[in-house]
Amino acid sequence: MDKKQILRLIIAITSICLAVTGILFAVLVERIPSGYRWVSLIIGVAFCILSICEFTNFVRVHIDKKRRIIDMCITKARIAHEKQIEENSKRFTEELKRDKSEICMSTSDSISVNVFGKTKSLKLFITRSENEIYEPSIYDYDRLENDVPYKTSVVFLNNRELDALKWLVKTLPHNADKVKADILEYVNLCHESWDDDWEEAHSFEILPYEIDVKTVCLDFSQDSEVIALCGDCNCDVEHGIAIAFRNRKFAGVSPEAEFAETDNYDDR
Repeated sequence: MDKKQILRLIIAITSICLAVTGILFAVLVERIPSGYRWVSLIIGVAFCILSICEFTNFVRVHIDKKRRIIDMCITKARIAHEKQIEENSKRFTEELKRDKSEICMSTSDSISVNVFGKTKSLKLFITRSENEIYEPSIYDYDRLENDVPYKTSVVFLNNRELDALKWLVKTLPHNADKVKADILEYVNLCHESWDDDWEEAHSFEILPYEIDVKTVCLDFSQDSEVIALCGDCNCDVEHGIAIAFRNRKFAGVSPEAEFAETDNYDDR
């Protein structure tokens, strides 16, 4: 407790004592003129109000101090957690690149992927079947959707899923010039559809600033293998963006909710 708090507490206690004395004096002493008794009562009430204000300030400052300490602890814990996730994602990526035989990687883990020249820590969204879906927000917010059979348990990735991630981190197909050209075209078309002042971009350097990939989606619910990089996009803030690969061939760019719905690029 600092000096200001101690002084505030002393003032509050003293004010209470003076308030009680003034009120009792006004009520109990009958021999003095009524005018003095009213003055004593008013002084007592004033000290009572002062004591309430000082006690309120004392408690408020004490609570604010405790809240700051708690917020600081939470922030440190969050930073440590994020750092641990980043370290784990880098380790998993190195293990995938080295073709390590046994990789203990679960559905709640992340991997580090070079996306348009920037290393991003990406979460996993895995669809094994219509009845087995592992969605990253569950592990963050413990949230369940009633109409989707999301799994809340954390399970290890199987060999098929690990093999798909190995292909992704080794080949980085999204960084190929032909793929980036289609992505850039998609960005330009989306912007032009709602922004009359948009000037067509011709450089791939704009992609890291336009697109913020956050998730690797693996979909094995159908006959084909679908891998998609999904996230936010300035060109379509509401729907996001998905860069999809079906059977390890570029399948196109689309809003996130519609990724891998077409086979336009399967023959490339």
